[in-house]
Amino acid sequence: MIRPILLTCLLAAAVPLTAHPFEPEADADRLYAVTHRDSSLWDRVAEFCDQYPRRLSGTPVLEEGIDWIIARMRQDGWSVRTQPVSVPTWVRGKESLRMLTKPMHLLPMLGLGGSVGTDGGPLRAEVLVVRSFEHLDSIADQAEGKIVVWNVPFTTYGETVRYRYDGPSAAARHGAVASLVRSVGPFGMQTPHTGGMGYREDVPRIPAAAINMEDANLLQRQQ
Repeated sequence: MIRPILLTCLLAAAVPLTAHPFEPEADADRLYAVTHRDSSLWDRVAEFCDQYPRRLSGTPVLEEGIDWIIARMRQDGWSVRTQPVSVPTWVRGKESLRMLTKPMHLLPMLGLGGSVGTDGGPLRAEVLVVRSFEHLDSIADQAEGKIVVWNVPFTTYGETVRYRYDGPSAAARHGAVASLVRSVGPFGMQTPHTGGMGYREDVPRIPAAAINMEDANLLQRQQ
């Protein structure tokens, strides 16, 4: 939710306007006209993204990026004031995932933003691969003590991302000890894709991570 706000600030910074009464439609028309006159806005956005990537809330990179925006706006003649906000902070720790049966290899993985950890030690369990929420419900008696793997092929982001966000709680509701989701996207090449997730209040919080589509399909075939 932070990124669109930052880009809006950059848009305003790139196009200083003279003081005038608040006229949303007129402002929008002027901003639109200026952005089509030269590439200054694109250059600003590119510079910002190049120098301040991975801007998770609470990180030094985000704070430095905000300072950069403020300085740029003031250089453009804007009067800038900031307001303190309180946001949740999640820090990625050391993480790994290994298959203990053939082919016994390390699986590329990324913990999902907001996930709990494994209490400082490895979590070892059998895997249960499912294709949908309904599929898991139909074999719920098999999920107890398992690591549930959501091998859901990508259709649209809105449809498929549900398994990343709600998958951990759905798995925990049936007694699973962890949740792995096939990365949400149409293409993989051994590259897992992380993102945010959430926990329901009425079920235990279990570790959650993303794996790549190739390994999700491998686990499906082995099952």
